[in-house]
Amino acid sequence: MSEEWVMTRIGVCIACILALALGNAAAREQAMHEVLMETIESQRLIFHWRHEPERLATVLVYTCSTCEIQQKFIDRETRLIRGNQELDISLLGQRVEWDGHVTISSADPKRILKVEIFE
Repeated sequence: MSEEWVMTRIGVCIACILALALGNAAAREQAMHEVLMETIESQRLIFHWRHEPERLATVLVYTCSTCEIQQKFIDRETRLIRGNQELDISLLGQRVEWDGHVTISSADPKRILKVEIFE
């Protein structure tokens, strides 16, 4: 083995190690900026209408009878679904209490993106 061959192999090994280290750092950076969606199954949803420009209602999400109540909000961008049909969000103003699920994102966990109601 020549000295040139050994140096070439060492250089290749160092390049591989650097490529792996930089790839892992980039993957961690991407994971930190990744937005995760979560659907919260609830026993009931209570809507307190505010009619403010940015927040239409505060929503109390009851996931179980012994669980801590979660407070979220809906806005004009929140989607309302019943069955496979999208409805106008103002329908929720007809009652205070609903059965359903809510979908939130890790980017803004207090804001409800979608309400799915059941009859």
